[in-house]
Amino acid sequence: MKTKLALTKSLGGYIRRGALAATVLLSCGFPLHARAAAFDSPVGTWDVSVSGSRRGLALMEFFGDNTFSIFEIVVPPKPSSSSSSDDSRNDGGDDSRDGSTGTSTSTGTSTTVIFGSQLVSNGRWSFDANGKVIGFYSESIGQVCTPTTFTVVGTTNFPDGSVGFTTNSITITNCVGLTNDVNFTGTVAPGKRLTLTGQSLSKKIVFHGLPIISLPDIQGSYYGLRSRGTQSAIEFLSLAPSVAQVELPDMANVYDVIGGSGAYGYSNTRGALLSRWGKIAFALSIDPDGSLRATIGGFDRNHLRFNTQGVEGSLDNLIRFTGALAPTGP
Repeated sequence: MKTKLALTKSLGGYIRRGALAATVLLSCGFPLHARAAAFDSPVGTWDVSVSGSRRGLALMEFFGDNTFSIFEIVVPPKPSSSSSSDDSRNDGGDDSRDGSTGTSTSTGTSTTVIFGSQLVSNGRWSFDANGKVIGFYSESIGQVCTPTTFTVVGTTNFPDGSVGFTTNSITITNCVGLTNDVNFTGTVAPGKRLTLTGQSLSKKIVFHGLPIISLPDIQGSYYGLRSRGTQSAIEFLSLAPSVAQVELPDMANVYDVIGGSGAYGYSNTRGALLSRWGKIAFALSIDPDGSLRATIGGFDRNHLRFNTQGVEGSLDNLIRFTGALAPTGP
């Protein structure tokens, strides 16, 4: 009996091993995409909110041939607070006295920040061995600004022989065009959510996506207010739905924007993106100087009002851009 049981177990083992071998051989004959079909696929169009080292909104459309397109509006992160000076003195000196002379030294550091908008179709995606979505795309964003911050240390000699010191930070921003690669990895729950963690310029970016839906049409004539500090300018602008692009056929909730104020204007295809995340983002090229405005913020779909913040021209030119649908009639 023991021999029979042992033989039965052995025979069963051969049968199982033979079935497993047949399964492996059969799966090896399948195309790569068929063998990866057990993984959750991102194929479809996603309404994406971007956070981390940049803010923004995006539409990402993944295709079954392992390519994807993305339309994005990128806004710099909110600036962190920093101290502007650190005054000190030596031997009781007062660095604000009249009749003084001084010298200064400086050191500098720089960082690169991207902002603007772009529609690209060069994205590639696949799965890794654990079934995570991986991919990359290249962007030639509207403007890349590099602020260089210099720490300036000054010394002041006073008639009584004392010496005073001042420390100040000075930031100079240079904006140019640049090609940049974005890499990501993440997970997807088909029809529910997409979460990708990526890197751009060695800094972390997070993409949170929901399946795209066509939001209520917000086209019309708006009035706006562009504010910086105590300065402000009234603007009139109109929004009209953008035509879907071949690169992103399921593009939705994207608007062309035409408007301006007394001293400047703008006319931008795909100048605004409305999101089901309750946000709207603008990327507007300002005439006549060609400076770029990139802002993001909340959108009240019940009252058709927006409240956005961002930059215009350079990273140190922080602005608030607000507005609402203009009433019709007197």
